Amino acid sequence: MSMPADDVLGWVASLLTLITFAQTSMVPLRVTAILANVFFIAYGAIGHFLPVLTLHAILLPLNSARLAAQFRSVAARPVLAACLRFARLAPAWRPRRLNDA
Repeated sequence: MSMPADDVLGWVASLLTLITFAQTSMVPLRVTAILANVFFIAYGAIGHFLPVLTLHAILLPLNSARLAAQFRSVAARPVLAACLRFARLAPAWRPRRLNDA
């Protein structure tokens, strides 16, 4: 028993939407939302669900613009720089034994 392609798209889009609600930071949330929008657009187009297609065709550029703004954000630059500094330092960290003095 196989599932029709439009049902698969709908289920994947729904799962991605559920994952979107579980995100705790903004960039992964937007990326997951964009993927959900793409799958819902395909689902709406194949299944001729005009309200679903219209909603996600509007949400896709909105989510994309918000994600781009997040990357351009002045507030995000120090956080990104701190993450990059941490990533460069992390491999040098090793557990060390302290001598009893």
